[in-house]
Amino acid sequence: MPTGSVPASPQPGDIATEKYARVLVTNALGPMRVIKACRNLIAADGLVGVMFSDQGCITNNTNHLHEVYRGSKAALN
Repeated sequence: MPTGSVPASPQPGDIATEKYARVLVTNALGPMRVIKACRNLIAADGLVGVMFSDQGCITNNTNHLHEVYRGSKAALN
């Protein structure tokens, strides 16, 4: 692969369901589960921040790469 080139990125329809589900669970469901597990540590009027990625923004998808990751981050957003 030439220097500076980007490797091919699988499209959601081309990846095994189990792999796609693993990415979604990690990036979307995982943070929600951590927040739920920690809810007793958060003040009633407290706030919880979740880090998101611009990769999850549909309007930033100009190169059509990393669609599986992008989908999981969009689910978190």
